[in-house]
Amino acid sequence: MQLEFSAPVDCIADFTYNFYWQHRGAKLNPDEPIPHQVGSKYTYRDVVEALKQKEDIFILGNVGHRFCSSFGVDLRFFSGSGGKISVGSVIVDGDVDTRMGISMVSGAVYVNGVVKPPIGNIVEVTSDRTGYRKYRSITDVVCNGLGDDALVPPNVLSKTQLRLSDAIVRDTVGARCTCDAQICVAGDVDLSTGILMKGGTVIVTGNEHGHSHEGWDGHRNRQCRHELRRSSERGHGDHTWKCRGICWNRHEVWRSRRWRYASRLPRS
Repeated sequence: MQLEFSAPVDCIADFTYNFYWQHRGAKLNPDEPIPHQVGSKYTYRDVVEALKQKEDIFILGNVGHRFCSSFGVDLRFFSGSGGKISVGSVIVDGDVDTRMGISMVSGAVYVNGVVKPPIGNIVEVTSDRTGYRKYRSITDVVCNGLGDDALVPPNVLSKTQLRLSDAIVRDTVGARCTCDAQICVAGDVDLSTGILMKGGTVIVTGNEHGHSHEGWDGHRNRQCRHELRRSSERGHGDHTWKCRGICWNRHEVWRSRRWRYASRLPRS
């Protein structure tokens, strides 16, 4: 599938359709043609369904915010398993605006232009396409390895421990992680660090810009919160935040945020 755009459009290849369960089509109708297409009339759903069939998508022109959101997630709201599925790749001849790849769990995105931060749950790896930068899901890398890929320095993967020291601000780091991995971020993070984690640890040595530590996977009875622990140990830069995912079934919306200081927790 190939699409050309005359102007940037948000939420292309967004598996949540801009969090459809929150607005029920008021903000984005999955079955309406994507605006600003040149020579085609594909809908948002057409793009997502093609990717689910492992078809590659080629995009000519710049794209907007939240590109490839929840990429590779089989969302419960849409009668999925809530787990990960294999998907095709997206190749962009142009620039990408902020929050590309939030909560991304599989697949690959290639971009030959500028990717504007903050980005999502993604990390750059060596590209197998000349002239393009390649991005993969952080969760996929720590749980399933790099395969034939290699991380672009200065980031380092050692077994299931990933060290991110490229100073790029990210949202949703470690999203939907189910394995016993450790993700260490030397720098600041933004929204929803560790969202919907079921395993693993995210350690952030820096500041947390966003304020969201709760999230849905698109299913009314599935709710996850994130326990953040702050350590003010000297010698570790600003502060060290540790995030572990805790999930349970519940019918009510869990809206509060709980911050626990490391000094108040039992030593592990």
